[in-house]
Amino acid sequence: MRLKIKTVMYVYKEAYNTIEFLKNGSENFLSWICPLLEQNWYTSDQIVYYESDIIKELFFQLNGFTGYVIPFDTNVVYIQVENGDMFGDIDFIASAKEKGINIREMIQEMEVQKTALIRYFTVVCIKESCLLSINVANLHKMSKLYNNEFLGLFKDS
Repeated sequence: MRLKIKTVMYVYKEAYNTIEFLKNGSENFLSWICPLLEQNWYTSDQIVYYESDIIKELFFQLNGFTGYVIPFDTNVVYIQVENGDMFGDIDFIASAKEKGINIREMIQEMEVQKTALIRYFTVVCIKESCLLSINVANLHKMSKLYNNEFLGLFKDS
């Protein structure tokens, strides 16, 4: 087990040194979550997700430039996502509030009952970016295995 932790700490050093949410994570938590983070590269003007897309994951910006946009021809950025930031969480929060349930209940409903919830915003990659994401199934597992960390994801949303 110790070898796994040391390997993860070496391989994912950039992620846990950059992503704000991961910076204070324990070695056990980091060795669990880091291998679950899916890495994706986005090119300039590529849509990360549209308003009305089904919520499937939560994102972390490792590097690059993405932003919440008004989705017209010019994609006017009204909120810039900084390196190390998490985004997509507001869609989870808005959906939970709309349904009148807490975030844990909503994640469970999405995973167990396969309830499809939609995004409220559009995010576009403005400059080539590397994004990490964690899917709903792994968020559900996190809520059971790492309760404090799970709650920490949404505390500032």
